[in-house]
Amino acid sequence: MSRYFLLSVCLCVLICEAGRAQQAASAQAAPQAAEPNAIQAHGVEGNWRVNGLQTAGNTISKLPRVDVRHPDFGQAAGCPNAADAKGVNDSTCAIRAAIAFANTAGVSGSSYPVVYLPAGTYRVSDFLHVSCNLTVEGDGESATVIELTNDTGSGLIAFSRNNPDGLNDGGQCYGGLRDLTVRAKDGHLFTGALVEIANAAGYSFHRVRLDNSGGYGLKAMAAERVFADQLTIDNTRWPLVGPGNEGHFIKLNINGPGRTSDGYCWGANCVDGRDIAAYAGRMMLRSASGNGTTATFVVSCEPAAQCPGGGAGISPVVAGHHFRVSGISDMAALNGYYTVASVKNNTPAGAFTVTAASRASGKANGLSAAKWQPAALPETHAAVTAEGFDVAFYGGSIKATRNAGCFQVVGSQVVTVQNFYCEAAPYNGIAAVSPDVILNGQLPYTLLTSAFTGTACVSNASDTCTAGVAGGSANGTMWMENVAGMEQDIAGYGVNLILYPPDYDPTQATESSMGQGVLRNQYERLVGAFFEGRLYGWYRQGISESGRKVFPAWPAHSYLQRDNTLSFGPQFTSIANHFESDDGPGANWAAYCNDNTDIDGNRNSSLDTCASVIAGVQPDGVLVFPPGYAAGMPKRGSVNAEFINTELNGAAPASVYESTGVGYIKVHTAGSIVISGQFSQQKAETNEVSSGQVTTASTPVVAVQYNNGHAASINYVNTTTGTRLIGTNFSNTQYDKWYESNLFYDLSLDPVLSGGNPGLGFPAGHQFSTSDCWYDVPAGSEPTAHAENSWCAMGGPGLTGTKAGWTYRIWNASAKRWVDAFRISNNGNNAADVEITGTLKVNGGAASAAQTSVAGSNGGDSPAWNNGGAPIAPHSCVAGPSASVGSAAAGMEISVTPAANPGLGLTWNNAWPENGRTVQAEVCNVTAAPIVPRAAAYHFRVSR
Repeated sequence: MSRYFLLSVCLCVLICEAGRAQQAASAQAAPQAAEPNAIQAHGVEGNWRVNGLQTAGNTISKLPRVDVRHPDFGQAAGCPNAADAKGVNDSTCAIRAAIAFANTAGVSGSSYPVVYLPAGTYRVSDFLHVSCNLTVEGDGESATVIELTNDTGSGLIAFSRNNPDGLNDGGQCYGGLRDLTVRAKDGHLFTGALVEIANAAGYSFHRVRLDNSGGYGLKAMAAERVFADQLTIDNTRWPLVGPGNEGHFIKLNINGPGRTSDGYCWGANCVDGRDIAAYAGRMMLRSASGNGTTATFVVSCEPAAQCPGGGAGISPVVAGHHFRVSGISDMAALNGYYTVASVKNNTPAGAFTVTAASRASGKANGLSAAKWQPAALPETHAAVTAEGFDVAFYGGSIKATRNAGCFQVVGSQVVTVQNFYCEAAPYNGIAAVSPDVILNGQLPYTLLTSAFTGTACVSNASDTCTAGVAGGSANGTMWMENVAGMEQDIAGYGVNLILYPPDYDPTQATESSMGQGVLRNQYERLVGAFFEGRLYGWYRQGISESGRKVFPAWPAHSYLQRDNTLSFGPQFTSIANHFESDDGPGANWAAYCNDNTDIDGNRNSSLDTCASVIAGVQPDGVLVFPPGYAAGMPKRGSVNAEFINTELNGAAPASVYESTGVGYIKVHTAGSIVISGQFSQQKAETNEVSSGQVTTASTPVVAVQYNNGHAASINYVNTTTGTRLIGTNFSNTQYDKWYESNLFYDLSLDPVLSGGNPGLGFPAGHQFSTSDCWYDVPAGSEPTAHAENSWCAMGGPGLTGTKAGWTYRIWNASAKRWVDAFRISNNGNNAADVEITGTLKVNGGAASAAQTSVAGSNGGDSPAWNNGGAPIAPHSCVAGPSASVGSAAAGMEISVTPAANPGLGLTWNNAWPENGRTVQAEVCNVTAAPIVPRAAAYHFRVSR
């Protein structure tokens, strides 16, 4: 007989005897089942190990770990049953009872027990309110699942519990979630948060997965010091909102942001949950016509097996999606981008018919080169929205970012993203034009559905004013991040908001239709949060009316907008990331990308900007307008960001990089950008108003120009050796611009800096834009002390020709302006002129050729000049201010500087002598709109 057979028999006997002994012990222990700390688990055999964690399958205990399956949490606690790990019975009441027991079991000076959910699936039909001092633990994210069967409200809410035994010292929480999954059963129908942290600090996550939410994954904006290690969020509309200050995430993985596992999606390219269908075939435009109001297109797809639905006559788009028609040779009016009005599949047979609004009239015949392509719009939301200060994300990935961007930072500071991989992963060439980084971006708004009134909410959140909200770009509260899961937590969700009248127009100072003396261009700031579709507002600031502050009753249909917090420090740092969410379209697809006109034709909206990075507040043409649009608009502030060794890539053909913004950083309103580690030829510019796109060169940094002739304000610094600017066109930026870079380019035939350094043959050193100055430290200690000396290099693109050179300047305290004391300038003949206002001392002698002329200078100031109050026409010049000087003659150099800025978009140059003692300057308007100069005196200087 085999020894292995004998061994098997022995083992069987031992196991059977052990089982009988255990059953006997269970029978003897049965009368003591009410003992609170341990009982037997019937129907569960043996011990098992999941993900390296030992699970005692035969023991259900209340301490030291509070097992939610314990019978004391069933009928004894007033619940129908104890927690059911098989997912048959609802476990809500039992888990709540276990949490309540754990709350009472904390030991002063120690900690709370762990609430333990062994491997299995637990159905939960209502929220679980958990003290943030409790740890809720499972047997692994693939083993323990909390399945939410309710579709409204949040799943698990961790809150700060005031504990009588003092375990919550200093507001710090010591609990968290670990080794489990929280998922919503009904996917897109679930509208709450899978997990919410409310007014708590220090909550942690370890090996946790959140899955399948049509609302939020983790909502943590009302929390501080959140720590997460190996957090995964899958198939969720808005995966992560927050955290608040000092939140840190290590190895954050997000899969499928903007959609749920049932395929339902949200975003710019989703209509009622339906995305543009994928296909590998080719669309053929069969006919195109218009009747003056509607355009009709008949399209088929081939080969049918590679088409939507496996047929030639099924459309990849539905009403509300977008498409592009191009290449119609005899009716250009039918070419362009459209929004689908209706679709009829298999009509006519083997094709589908699509209609859209159009003023074109007639039937097209030149279709041989025509194309019909589904068109994608850029996303305006991101998978992660960071709200707090000192927030960091270290390592992880976010993909596929087709229905959401990667990171959005709203009014935050010192936010760091390091070693992340963001990827759109488009299929079959379909366009995915999601930004990897959004700094502020779109400011969502909604509308009141009832009146918002009351002055009790002026001071604090203890007595709020409320009103219902719906619609707008936020779709009520759907895209507002400050939505509380419970009314009692509202105070922790307060953010800056702005109320506007229903007929708001920043250019109109006439009375609004809402009455009460409110003007159409007025607005009121407040702090507020949302709960169950309602605004809760406090800290109302009122509006000014006849020199006094009033608090109007804002009627239904008034606008309510999320306002960004003005940033006053370093805002965003990207380190060693691979960003590839912006992927332009392949041959069968299109994308609508326009920096200053949206697809609906709103020429004040920039929401269809395509870029790898969008920096700054984007005008929406409803409540946010381009710089210079009107006086008195709410201030939007500037953003600032640094990109260190960051890849801005795209999988689409390089030919569409510019038109779809792949690899571009686009600044809206105002921003400062620093790049380190970008080893490539660069060109910084203002984009073209006519097309709304950059179309001239490979340009990673763009100051977006708007249809009113203004452009975003931008400061740009590149500290990388090996990078050089190949030309700039920032001439229309709103404010002064600045660029600076270290320079080392080891190529003797560099196309921009050929010739290089003396003795080297290649350029090394420093490159600047327009001017670069050094200033000394003020000698005085008073707050008004001013630098006394500066040394400036001047050159292109803003100071060219005779304006280029080098100058030493002295601060004239009485006149409050800088005065040139020494200047070397280009005289236009490949030679330099030297000017000095003091005594020239030459030691050691000088050759006569070097002393051809020792220049003197004289000058004078003009009276205040504003062109008589008349506007200067667009792109034109007028004879400007004049002044009396000591002497002036033809051939002398005359420079002019205003004492104060006369207006954005104005330049002053070409000063000339009128007679022996009078000089005059020319003032020009370089914008596309008339400008009335502000009154200012001009300082003239005449030199040989």
